[in-house]
Order: sequence, then structure tokens, then C-alpha cells
Amino acid sequence: MKKILLSKPVKLGDTEVKELEIDLNSLTGIDVIEAENEIRAIGKVPLVHEMDKAYLAAIAARAIKPKQTLDFLLKLPLKDFTVITAQVQNFLLDIEV
Repeated sequence: MKKILLSKPVKLGDTEVKELEIDLNSLTGIDVIEAENEIRAIGKVPLVHEMDKAYLAAIAARAIKPKQTLDFLLKLPLKDFTVITAQVQNFLLDIEV
């Protein structure tokens, strides 16, 4: 599990959080299929999933503890969104940073 410090606090329900925990190792093939289906439902059909921000965000939403929605991630500040999706991409491509 990895903690990601946010550039500014965000509301998560009734709580304001300054960091998110992401556990990519906890995901399964079911999460991958659900993420693919979710981005198809919004009209995205990426050529390379590991390079597509919407797909990476859908995977990240499932890895954040507690689980979040794609919509939550899409509303994060750009810097935070980029850091989180980069973490997912690095994990999928087996790149250590």
C-alpha cells in the first residue's frame, strides 16, 4: 500500500483528506474487466490501455482505500490526478520510481 500526499485537501464524504492510500497489489482480473467496461460506457475505447488516462483512473479508483469512483478521481486537481495515474501506469508497466 502506498500513500499519496495530495496538493490540497479534498472532501471524501464528510471528511477532508490530505492523502490517499492506493493498493494496486490488491486488484484482480475482475477489477480490470470492470474498469474496461466503465470506460467503454463513457465512450472511451483506448488503443493501449496502459497509456490511457481514463483507464488508469478507473483502475486507480478501485485501488484507493476505501474504493472511490472514477468521477472522484476526475475531479481531483490536475497535479494529483497525474501523480495517481502515473503510479498506476508504472505499476502496470512494472516501472519502479
